[in-house]
Amino acid sequence: DVAKAIEDVKRGKVEYREDDCPVANDLFDRNIAVWLDSWYSPEDCADIAVGIAAAFSARAVLNFASQSVKAYNQQAQAEQGLLVALKGRRDVQQALIEQASELQGKTLFGDEVTLEAQKQLAVFGLTKRQILELIPLIQDFATSQRMDLAQAANLVGKAIGSGTNALSRYGIELDTSASKTDKVAQLVDGLTTKFKGQAEAMAAVGSGPMQQASNAAGDLAEQFGKLISVNTAGFFKSLTNDLLSMN
Repeated sequence: DVAKAIEDVKRGKVEYREDDCPVANDLFDRNIAVWLDSWYSPEDCADIAVGIAAAFSARAVLNFASQSVKAYNQQAQAEQGLLVALKGRRDVQQALIEQASELQGKTLFGDEVTLEAQKQLAVFGLTKRQILELIPLIQDFATSQRMDLAQAANLVGKAIGSGTNALSRYGIELDTSASKTDKVAQLVDGLTTKFKGQAEAMAAVGSGPMQQASNAAGDLAEQFGKLISVNTAGFFKSLTNDLLSMN
């Protein structure tokens, strides 16, 4: 019956044999592995097909929910890490979150990746204005050099916060004895001259538009994941306390 078909599909116990029933070839074309054995009658085929579709749809929903929670967790942790690096300055955090979101629509960098780069600069004590000014140029630099964005931001931070020029190998000149403010100004000039426009240009060609669409879809998944996480947080906190009390 249909209930047995659904349960067998969910448990992964059903195998495929072509031409077992009128829906078999359609299932085969869609790479769905199902074996419709002697427990069905030919008249049941339509109902069985509905049951199979329902089972696979439920699995797809569960997979999407799981991926959405992971996406939200990654975003939430990136935002929280930035806030900690900013010493709790929520007003600055919000401005940087807005920049990350805006740049996602123009480049290939997801906002959570940009948040991590912003955190790297915040760790080196840069101000909101300095971070906002440098991040688009660091995206250009990372794109041009095919470099991880957080790694690129870390190099820039080290060049500003130390007595060495970590960017000299990339042709960026810097007076290592200058003040932090002057170093930022020099890096803005150097990065602008060598790399400006790279990130947006790459987003406009090849698979760039597809990646941007994927990033946008990821934002929707994050919102769904947030809904799940927020509504189940109390349950899991309670469960954790109960488990700890058993130790």
